[in-house]
Amino acid sequence: MSPVTADWRYKGEHFQQRAYLLTSLVRVGVAISAAAYSFCDHTINQGWTPPLNDHECDRQVLDMFGRYMREVWNG
Repeated sequence: MSPVTADWRYKGEHFQQRAYLLTSLVRVGVAISAAAYSFCDHTINQGWTPPLNDHECDRQVLDMFGRYMREVWNG
């Protein structure tokens, strides 16, 4: 097994979760950046499960991204 196929971030469901998170970030006006991708990996690694509706997802993602930026990226 290569390092790429062993990496949890490359599993199909994680690609779907990352796409969902990135789509939500775009909807709430966050520019896609290294910080956004890092946030996605962190959030998926923490076991986040997306809510069933987009409005609740956007609300959660905006809140989590704000906290992540303050705590991890100090900005």
